[in-house]
Formats: sequence, structure tokens, C-alpha cells
Amino acid sequence: MEQNRVLDWVANDRVVLSLTCQQEQEWMEILQNSEMMKRRMVSMKKLDDMIADLLDMDIVKSDNTVVFSNEARQLIHEIAEKCSTIPIVDETRQQAEEYARGLSAEQVYTDMLYKIVEAPTRIHMRVSARMLIPIIDQKLQNVGGEG
Repeated sequence: MEQNRVLDWVANDRVVLSLTCQQEQEWMEILQNSEMMKRRMVSMKKLDDMIADLLDMDIVKSDNTVVFSNEARQLIHEIAEKCSTIPIVDETRQQAEEYARGLSAEQVYTDMLYKIVEAPTRIHMRVSARMLIPIIDQKLQNVGGEG
């Protein structure tokens, strides 16, 4: 029986771990999942950096108007594309669209800033940006920033 066979992992002429084939398979899956999680965490860190870059841009002017430069629009679009792969963003998209109905991209951006500042936790802060930036992008793509 293949699954009952024991595999010994040897180091320095000593058996350091004995596993059945089934256990070895389970460990390999855990290691692969761990690598996938590392890659996903790196991807999320890059997304956080992109959002930070957006927030550092001079979008809110001294008279409190919101003006999206071409560079900001491009970054918003890139962030929105990355956010589209996040399950919670996809699952709540319709709800976010309903919330933003009748608002301009500039109004949604301003509200996003308030949500980030008032967020009770870091996860709420991050999710607010991830949920609303795709809506801002959609509005910017649709009527040049209106509706």
C-alpha cells in the first residue's frame, strides 16, 4: 500500500522526520499554499503602496475642490484593476455602486477620504479604499468625472 509507506527525511545522517505518503502530500500542499499566501501578501503590499501614492497626490486643492490629474486618473484605473481581483470588492460591488448612485467621482473620493480617516481599524481603512476606488474609476471612465 503506497499510502502506508514511510518516507524519511534525513539530515546529517539522522532521520529528522518520518512521513507517510499522505502526510508528505499534505505538507507539500501546506508549503504551496504558504508560497501562494506570500505572493498574495506581496501583491497586497504593492496595492497599499499604490493607494498611498494616490493619497499623496495633490488632488484636494486648497479651496477643497477635488481635481484629478491625468496621472491620478491613470493610477486610479490601475488600482481599480487590481482591486477587481479581491473577492470582497467583487462581492460588494453592487452595494458600492448603489451607494454612489447620483454622486460624482469627486464626491465619492471625498467620502472615501472621510471613511479612511474615521475607520475604526486598519482593515476598515484598507477596505474602504479598495471598495471605492473602482467606483471612482468607473465614474471617471463614464462621463469624465460626472455621475
